[in-house]
This record gives sequence, C-alpha cells and structure tokens, in this order.
Amino acid sequence: VEKSSVKDVYELIVSDLRFAEEHLPPEWPGNPGRPTVWAARSLLAQVYLTMGGWPLKDESKYALAAAEAKEVIDHSPHGLLDNFADIWLLNNENNKEIVWAIQFCSVEKCNSPYFMTQGGYATMPSEESGWDDVFFEVGFYKRFPAGPRKDATFHTHFTNGVGFEQGSTRHPYIAKYRDGAEQGKPSYENDYMTSRNMNYLRFAEVLLIYAEAQAMADGAPSKDAYKAINRVRARAGLNDLAPGLSQLAFRDSVVAERGWELAAEFSRWFDLVRTEKVETVKALKDPLDMQPAV
Repeated sequence: VEKSSVKDVYELIVSDLRFAEEHLPPEWPGNPGRPTVWAARSLLAQVYLTMGGWPLKDESKYALAAAEAKEVIDHSPHGLLDNFADIWLLNNENNKEIVWAIQFCSVEKCNSPYFMTQGGYATMPSEESGWDDVFFEVGFYKRFPAGPRKDATFHTHFTNGVGFEQGSTRHPYIAKYRDGAEQGKPSYENDYMTSRNMNYLRFAEVLLIYAEAQAMADGAPSKDAYKAINRVRARAGLNDLAPGLSQLAFRDSVVAERGWELAAEFSRWFDLVRTEKVETVKALKDPLDMQPAV
C-alpha cells in the first residue's frame, strides 16, 4: 500500500466530519464530553482553515471555513465567558465557551490516576512538583500583551517564593491547567496532577477562525471579521484592532491573537506551519531561552 497524499488524507478527514455534521445532535443533556454538531462544525472549520495554508494552499477552503465557523457563532449555544480565568476553574468545567473537551476524572472519583490530566513528572529537583516539565519561551512571555489573559496564562511566581527568573528552568510555567494542583486552595487534588478537563475547542477559537477565514476568502476583512477578533481582544483587556488593515496584515494580526488566546492549547505549531512563519518566530527567541536549566 502506497503512502497516501496529504490531499487524500485531508479529504478523508473532511468526509468524516461532514458525516458527523449530518448525524450528531446539537446537545447531549447529562453527557458532557460527547461531541455535538457544533463540535463537528468547529473542527471542520479548523480543518478547512488549515487546508488553505501550507502545504495544500487550497484557497477555496477559506470560504468554507468561514461558513462553518459562522454557523457556530450565529446558532450554537456557545459564547465567551466574561472572565478569561474562569474558563480554567475545576468547578466551572464544560462551561458555555467549551465547544468540546476531553473529560478527566480524579483518583478519588475514578480510583485511577490514568483518568487525570497530567502536568508532568520532574526529573530533577523542582520547586513546582513536575509542572516545570513543560514551560513557555521567555520571548513569547515578554511579547504577550499585558492584562487579565496574560495573568491567567502564565505561572511566574513559584511556591517557594521565587520568580521564574530564579527557578530551576528560568522559564514561566503554564497556569491554565493548574487548578487542582496547588496546595492551600480548596480545589487541591495532587501536586503534579489535576482532573481538570483538557479543552480541545473553545468558542474563542471559532471567532478567530471566522475572522481569518473571511478575510482570506474575500480579499479584505469585513465588519463581522473585525467584530469577531475584537470580542476576543476586549475580553483580554485589549483595544480593538486598528481599522483598515490589508488582507495579510489582518491575517497576521489574527494569527498573533491566536497565539495569545490559545497558548498551550495545542494550536500554535500548526498555525506557524500553515502560515509558513516557523523561522520568523524562531528568530524572536529571547537569549534566556537558549540557556540551560540550573
């Protein structure tokens, strides 16, 4: 059997998601975690957006991505939470912003550690009980716009009282998944694990998919595209995006916004690959990123 082409693989993915669109219900009352028609539409929009970039560069897919995302924006029960930090609370899982999340369970409830979201196991002395296995680039942290979203994304002051610059890795850690893993909090479950769900698709990403796809499909951003990205920026405490941007300037602004909004949510690498920006972003590394851990 010969290796399938990239195009053939994507066509199979699209076929599966179209089937899912036709057969999934709009909701599963009492069954969180089951994908809905809105999850299928959101994922299909994500796939179409990716197909528009490298390596396929099939620009006809941008209009399809915009259409799928717009259906979710206009007709689904999903929306943005007012407070970015509230998305990540254990007691607020499966909130209206979550289009699809992988469900996890605590050892206490499920009698097994394998149903928990694992933060990592440290292989050296650690001030953060294993959470330093995965961390952010310093350059990315420094470029990240200040505000409530930044505060809820990065864990920069550690439990031993030091800042990340003096920590074992000299890098800020991920804050989004820590609820349930910090002693002294009511949600505490374990030093290096938490049963917090793993979000796969959020409504904020659907807004950003629509904004980018519409601009790329129609040659320039529409009022609705600006409205979509500005809803995400407003929640983050940022001003509206500058009006009158060209198609590519707007696209680059949306990709940057995706980096901030979806940090540590498994999308950044794919965004940089499809927009052919890997080397550009790599050149922005801070000198501290290149230094070994202490």
